[in-house]
Amino acid sequence: MFGTPVWLDTKAPKGKTGKLVPFQSLLVAQDTGTAIKGHARGDVFWGAGEDAALTAGHMKSPGLMIVLLPKGLAKRLLQRQ
Repeated sequence: MFGTPVWLDTKAPKGKTGKLVPFQSLLVAQDTGTAIKGHARGDVFWGAGEDAALTAGHMKSPGLMIVLLPKGLAKRLLQRQ
């Protein structure tokens, strides 16, 4: 759902070498993306410019993604399973 806060804990490639560095950030779901295939996957907008393009082009790291929901909504969703 658009506007949902998501905590992301992964490693991201940095600079021209693509060295992986820790990346931990609170993000907001803003679109569904057409390149996202399968469940439990996401796409991060890294910004504009050469550095952002390098990061985006080499980002393939696994990580932890936690969707933050109000307790009442989370409880209702769990009851549907």
